[in-house]
Amino acid sequence: MEHYISIASTNNEGTSQKGKKRRSIDNMDGSREAAMTISNKIDEATEKFSRAIGVDLDIANKRDKINEKLRKLPNLSRAECYKALIAIGRDHEMTALFFLLRKMMRKKTL
Repeated sequence: MEHYISIASTNNEGTSQKGKKRRSIDNMDGSREAAMTISNKIDEATEKFSRAIGVDLDIANKRDKINEKLRKLPNLSRAECYKALIAIGRDHEMTALFFLLRKMMRKKTL
């Protein structure tokens, strides 16, 4: 009878080890899934951040160009140039309109 008990405990240990392996594989799959989800979220956030930086850089460059053009106008004082730059540069649509008007005026003179 002792022999039977030792065989039974061996079978339980074998089953226990299989259960541990299965849980280990399930945990690895869950970890892999979580890592993929986190990776996708990081990629999305990076893309949004890159676009935002690109927009900010574009606006800053346009603001510099507006400032250059305004300073070349002989009729405007430095204070008036500064006020115009603030008024135009404050609004993104106004900035886009400023450059659109410049293009339209160039086409008319050609």
